[in-house]
Amino acid sequence: MRSPAAVDALERIAHAVHDYLAYDDGFALARKCTWALADIGTPEAQQAPTRLAAGDNSIIASYAQKRLANWQGELHRKGHSHSATVSQPTPPYFLWNSCQHFFTCITPTDAPEAGKKVSRVTLVTEYDSKCTIYDFEGTAWGFHYVGRREKFSLFDRLLAEVYNPSREFPISYSKLRAYQFAELQGAYLDGVAHDDDILTQFVEAGELTKRITQCSTFGELIETWKWMNTG
Repeated sequence: MRSPAAVDALERIAHAVHDYLAYDDGFALARKCTWALADIGTPEAQQAPTRLAAGDNSIIASYAQKRLANWQGELHRKGHSHSATVSQPTPPYFLWNSCQHFFTCITPTDAPEAGKKVSRVTLVTEYDSKCTIYDFEGTAWGFHYVGRREKFSLFDRLLAEVYNPSREFPISYSKLRAYQFAELQGAYLDGVAHDDDILTQFVEAGELTKRITQCSTFGELIETWKWMNTG
């Protein structure tokens, strides 16, 4: 069952409805399928529980979400090397939301907690779909909250303004493309241009813009970020 060729079959079985299992409202067979997919452990196998987690069956979705949440921590059990299975950006990296003009840097210290608690407003505004992550290797990444509904009604959006709880969501990352330095530099400048005294809390906007413009490498932007936060 650990064969990568079994991925499609396991996903179909998890979705299947069998008369002889009508008594089982806990969907134990589907749960075993999510474990088997986790044991395969390849990036392709990870996509199957990602789809199951976004499905209509909340019980099966919860099983899939749990396996995804523990995916990296169970690498030793899967029998795969860390480098072969991990598919996520390595910090430090920059994150830019093009619609909200939000720009930030995620450091190795920040990374374990980054994005774990997700508010209802974050979900209904589909924040994840509008973000780009830029890593130091020149790769742009996207990400999404596993199990997030694809569409939200006007009522959902209005409700989030008055009731905005947070909860943990597994995050799935995907490589988008190679990026040019000018794209990252432009994202940082966009964040400064629309800043509301967050990036410019300790420094003047003009001086920060000048320093960003003078940068020519990822490392220099990291140094500028450090300067920006210490004044």
